[in-house]
Amino acid sequence: MAIFVLVDDYDVADFTFASDQLAVSLRNTAPSSESSDPTSTGNSALANVTEIAYTNCSSRDITTVSWDAGTNLLVLEDLTITATGGDLPEFRYIYVYDDATAGDQIIGYFDLGRAFNLAEYEELLINFDQSQGLFGNNHSIIPNETLSRSLSTLIQTSIESDQLFIFWTVDLLFDSPNDVYMWSGLGDLEINGNTYVGVGDLLQISELRESSDIAAYGATLTLSGIPSDMVSLALAEPYQGRKAIVKFGVISEGSYSTAATYTGEMDQMNISYSPDTVTIALDVESRLVDLQRARIRRYTDADHQARFEGDIAFSFVTRLQNESLEWA
Repeated sequence: MAIFVLVDDYDVADFTFASDQLAVSLRNTAPSSESSDPTSTGNSALANVTEIAYTNCSSRDITTVSWDAGTNLLVLEDLTITATGGDLPEFRYIYVYDDATAGDQIIGYFDLGRAFNLAEYEELLINFDQSQGLFGNNHSIIPNETLSRSLSTLIQTSIESDQLFIFWTVDLLFDSPNDVYMWSGLGDLEINGNTYVGVGDLLQISELRESSDIAAYGATLTLSGIPSDMVSLALAEPYQGRKAIVKFGVISEGSYSTAATYTGEMDQMNISYSPDTVTIALDVESRLVDLQRARIRRYTDADHQARFEGDIAFSFVTRLQNESLEWA
């Protein structure tokens, strides 16, 4: 649950919620840390907010469901912030402002409690309170939504229709321009500025698992019958630790929509040769596997300097081993 904090000089008469376009602003510095505190009286303009760069950010506009001036009830549609085309800079504070007012007046803000950094294709859902409205205190902020919890309207309506064409896409993010985009259909498919090469049944995706436990489940992506130039890429390209993304999609009446189902890091690439074809099986590990890695730290000056250069907190540890301290 996240509490919405109103700015000091908020006055409902300053806004026309029934028609004004509301939006969110993202920042990573506390309101009180700057000389022009954007939440204090007289400073509640967007110009007083040090915003992050929005180059890789999806739309930040909020859809107003209803506004009741008599009860001060402002109901907003849930908003999903998505990192598209790259990672989003770190942010902790989410401001809601009125884009139709002079100076883009800030209404209030959420403090997420910690900084968030959305990697490409990751999402953060602002679940606005539908019963008490924006000024209620039952909002939730849900990071890294998965397919089972977040479906686009097109996917939801297409699943319920009589005719449904589904497909899978795979993004293998090597060093640009060697990124590989594939989908399970035929021909090329343009999605978000990337051209996905159709590989049909030559692409096989293993079971994608998710559980309520904190467990790292891997996946295997298998591509057979591939051309020799892709084999050369597999042999020459440094792939370990690079991101791999599997998405589920639907096509309905000429429109398409995708949702990320699995994001992991490339681990091991196994190449099998036969007289007629070449098969590449790529093992992808969840980022949660990093939790199993031992963090070995030592109480030594060398180890401490590797993390905090110039700090002399451990510089006398070795000397203290043989130091004799005499008390009067």
